[in-house]
Amino acid sequence: MFAGTNGLPVPTGNGSCGSSTTSGTAVAQWADGTTTVVQYSTSGAAAAVTLQGSVIGSVTSSTGTTYTTTRYAGDSALGQLLFEPPDPTACAGSGVTTAGIDGFVGIGTT
Repeated sequence: MFAGTNGLPVPTGNGSCGSSTTSGTAVAQWADGTTTVVQYSTSGAAAAVTLQGSVIGSVTSSTGTTYTTTRYAGDSALGQLLFEPPDPTACAGSGVTTAGIDGFVGIGTT
């Protein structure tokens, strides 16, 4: 998935080592040529982050490219992610400027 690249809207939000909230739009382009556009929000406490979203019809980038959902239309997205700063001790000191996110996001119907 990519978000905030290729002219797509940049995700928004705030975060710290204690809590975080974000929202954005992501595009998955699958190996079989299909596309899924997901509008999502996240909330987290410490390292645990929950992602919730839904598959939307399309998104248009600032470059004029439109990404249209052709797979999983109308489904929901749900995931459990982990915030992984390269130096966890920085949370108690100077702060974290970058961090990886690891986990799984599933798409399906409820």
